[in-house]
Amino acid sequence: MLQDQIDKVFASQLKHKFTLKNTTAAYRISKLQAFKSVILVNKEKIEAAMLSDFGKAKLESDLTEILPVIAMINFYSKKLKKWMKPSK
Repeated sequence: MLQDQIDKVFASQLKHKFTLKNTTAAYRISKLQAFKSVILVNKEKIEAAMLSDFGKAKLESDLTEILPVIAMINFYSKKLKKWMKPSK
C-alpha cells in the first residue's frame, strides 16, 4: 500500500517535472509563502512531534528546525526574482 502511494507520487512528479520551469516568480513565491503558513499554523504540532520523536524541547525545535526554515523561505522569497532573471 505504501509503495503504491510512493510510486503514484513519483509518477506524478515525473509527469510534471518541467512544469516548474515555466512558472513565474510570483507563483513560486506564493508557494513558498503557503508553505510558511502551513509551518506556522502547525508549529505546535511540529514541536510536539519533535519532542516525541527526538526529545527536543519547544525552544530547541524552534531554534534548530522551525526558525531556520522560515528564515530560508523569507530569504528565497526576497531573492527569487533576481535569481530568475536571464543571465547575460
